[in-house]
Amino acid sequence: MPSGSSIDLLLPENIPLRLNDVPIDHLKEHENVESSRVDYLAESIREKGLYTPILIDLRTNMIIDGHHRVNAFRKMGIGSIPALHIDYGDPRLVMKSGNGLTKEKVLNIVKSGGKLPKKSTFHFLRIGNRLVHVSAIMNFVREAVR
Repeated sequence: MPSGSSIDLLLPENIPLRLNDVPIDHLKEHENVESSRVDYLAESIREKGLYTPILIDLRTNMIIDGHHRVNAFRKMGIGSIPALHIDYGDPRLVMKSGNGLTKEKVLNIVKSGGKLPKKSTFHFLRIGNRLVHVSAIMNFVREAVR
């Protein structure tokens, strides 16, 4: 994608997304990562390229999905990463956690500079009456750009 350009998309249920490159130093992490997974992803990205953009909040640049990919890019010295922006406040974006966290608590952790243990939160989109993990967004994006 040319520098500075973006693509606006609509997911099912009219959920808006924007795709563009984001400087890594503008992103806010809320979960720790596993270093061996970062090493594996860095090698995979070097060999095959990045298959899936990260997902971030359009207001805060908080990483919703893609902490390991961001850290792999950082490890490789790459300064920006393709990102899909979504409104974290949208009620169709659902966060689940086994430890009583809410989306508001996660945002407060990010604002305070703290981090949760890896894989503490799981995010889903409510599409009709189903919850679909956010990793499936790329399936909708591929359909939208055909």
